[in-house]
Amino acid sequence: MFPNINFGQRKIIQVIIVLTLTFSVLTAGCESPEKLPVSQVRKETLTVGGTGANMPLLKKLAGEFSEKHPEIFLEIPACLDSDSTVENVTAGNLDIGFTGQSPDGDILNTDLEVDKYAHTLLVFGVNPSVQVSTLTGEQVKAIYSGRITNWKTVGGADREIVVLYAQGANYIRDIMDSSLKGFSAINITGSAVMVDHSQAMNEGITSIQNSIGYTDLGSIKADNLKIKTLTIDNMVPTVENYKKGGYPFVQDLYIITKDRPGDIAGEFVEFVLGWEGKKIILENGYMVPD
Repeated sequence: MFPNINFGQRKIIQVIIVLTLTFSVLTAGCESPEKLPVSQVRKETLTVGGTGANMPLLKKLAGEFSEKHPEIFLEIPACLDSDSTVENVTAGNLDIGFTGQSPDGDILNTDLEVDKYAHTLLVFGVNPSVQVSTLTGEQVKAIYSGRITNWKTVGGADREIVVLYAQGANYIRDIMDSSLKGFSAINITGSAVMVDHSQAMNEGITSIQNSIGYTDLGSIKADNLKIKTLTIDNMVPTVENYKKGGYPFVQDLYIITKDRPGDIAGEFVEFVLGWEGKKIILENGYMVPD
């Protein structure tokens, strides 16, 4: 549990994740391989980053790619929001950006190449301490607006509900609004605990008892998180159910590059979009575009 959280005030939970993947290069000698001296190892740096919803899958993809390309130093900085991801790719601070929102409008640069590479189901998740597994859409809206504040009201234990809310992720509420009418227009309860991005949201749900927040199924499965997903209006959040038309909340994930790179960045993009990348995507609870 996060210590000293006052649920009557908005708090910021920040999770900074910096991942650096580097592997040694071995020679292909006739008898036994030898590790090359550092001075002989050609290292190229590839900076790849993006939003929290992409991060669990990005780490899996980066790990597999690094095993195939030990000569490449892969650096993954802390999570960014979607707009910052696009801006950093445009400015050259990121070689490749991974985002959960297709760039458009003023932030869309004509030099940007955008590829949809995966889908993930958006879900309402709760801490394992919550003794509720299903809600109606109206109950969800009442919880987020502060009209329902105790799990007992919806069939759970007599415990105060802790609402977690990701600031700056209004596009996720817009996606959910397609089947959960009015959700995007809700004034979020003033007692909500504010988080910066999806990684912080997942940390909050797993750590704070009696909490609820929206996240995505791919992140839960890829990181093996202890988050219980809720059935909403009898819609069960599974990939199989989505494919049958029984679950509506899905988020597209994108790769963004400046121009189409022909160097090591291009190799990584081809890896993600190719059969090896698709295999990793499917193995970790995400879906690939048709």
